[in-house]
Amino acid sequence: MNALHDSRPLILIVDDTPANLGVLVDLLSAHDFAVSVAEDGDSALEQIEYIVPDLVLLDVLMPNLDGYATCEQLKARTATRDIPVIFMTGLTDTVNKVKGFELGAVDYITKPFQHEEVIARITSHLTLQQLKQRLQESEERLSRVIESAMDAIVTLDQEGRIVFFNRAAEQVFRCSSSQAIGQPCGRFLSAPLRRMILDHGDTPLPAMWLPEGYHAVRADGESFAIEASLSRAEASGRTIHTLILRDMEERNRERLREMSARMQHDIEEERKRISQSLHDEMGQNLTALQLDADWIRRHCADPAAVLEAVERMKRTIEDSAASMRRIVVDMRPRVLDDFGIDVAIRGLVQDVSMRAGLAVDFTCWGPMEGIDDEMKTALYRMLQECLTNVTRHAQASKVDVLLLANERDIQLTVSDNGRGFSPQAQFKPGSFGLFGLGERAGQLGGTVAVESAPAGGTRVVVRLPLPARAGGAERVVESSELDVELTVSR
Repeated sequence: MNALHDSRPLILIVDDTPANLGVLVDLLSAHDFAVSVAEDGDSALEQIEYIVPDLVLLDVLMPNLDGYATCEQLKARTATRDIPVIFMTGLTDTVNKVKGFELGAVDYITKPFQHEEVIARITSHLTLQQLKQRLQESEERLSRVIESAMDAIVTLDQEGRIVFFNRAAEQVFRCSSSQAIGQPCGRFLSAPLRRMILDHGDTPLPAMWLPEGYHAVRADGESFAIEASLSRAEASGRTIHTLILRDMEERNRERLREMSARMQHDIEEERKRISQSLHDEMGQNLTALQLDADWIRRHCADPAAVLEAVERMKRTIEDSAASMRRIVVDMRPRVLDDFGIDVAIRGLVQDVSMRAGLAVDFTCWGPMEGIDDEMKTALYRMLQECLTNVTRHAQASKVDVLLLANERDIQLTVSDNGRGFSPQAQFKPGSFGLFGLGERAGQLGGTVAVESAPAGGTRVVVRLPLPARAGGAERVVESSELDVELTVSR
């Protein structure tokens, strides 16, 4: 349908005989075809550069550029090679017909023309061309869907050689499709999995889940557990096997991250509940006891033993109240919910400085209003972890804490002048501090970088993207984001 502003199929008639042109133009116009004409091959090729027809009726015997040469040039051009060409000729010998088919023609019409035959052949080849185009479009759509699938798709022929390898398979097996296609499946599938696929006959099989316990092999030789479905079909008289699989190790890592995030959320909720109960119930009871102790002290001027006991009771109550307030702060500081992250951190820094005898400086820059509860909690807990590590291991005398926010992300930096550590120290058994920091940051799409050197102090930098940057989209955490970047100065 290439005629401008015309939905009818466009037929180009190429013939050097005006009488033939007239007959064909009248015939095709009467059957609702759009028609254009050319009197020689050169004119036809020039005309096609501007308007591409749906089909070409091409006379064989013409001066200068004959029908065979014209057809050869059409098939040599990318833009015109798929246009159906029907030769028109009075030559009926087999040699001339075979030559036309070899050049790419789809059919012949012999002169003198039989009107019904001309219309039938044109209609038939236009229909075939439309079906071919639709099939090609469907194949392209299917190919795009398969290539964009998140699961690896591998297709084998009946000899067990790979004939299809989608993009996800390239990522899972760490091998390009060009390197995989044509290879025996033994390069990528374990022996039990190969037997499962190839040793169960050639009859068509609907998709079925494979039982657990099968493994595949990456290009570098690493074996990994898979979750997979298998189907078997027949194509062009040959059996093909299609395996759709997922890397269970990666899926388990994703589940572990989800479980860790859920556990962190549940722990924080439980801490909040207990903290609220301690504050509301125990705090009120201790306050009431303290008031009663004051009343007794005021109304019992004598004897001295009663006053001494009351004083001891009062001191115990005060110590208990202080301990309770410290526990409440450790579990879930109310100031974090009531006044924000900057005020909560300032209180934490002051408390650590007082209890540990450290000089802790806190600096805060930028707007803190757009930080949600999850991020506030993560920042607070990560700073707690950093300061705990400093007081327990660093032997530092000074700590600097910087909280910096902009429209894109928020950065927490903790630097100390302590003894630092070597790369091997982070992998000590039972040591999960740095891993825990990376896990918390990764759950929020952030990163953690650690710089340290023996006797040179330590610097921890946490960066978390703010929700405005994510555009409200769900955070997707890649496995690399869970790693803690460690830089050790020599």
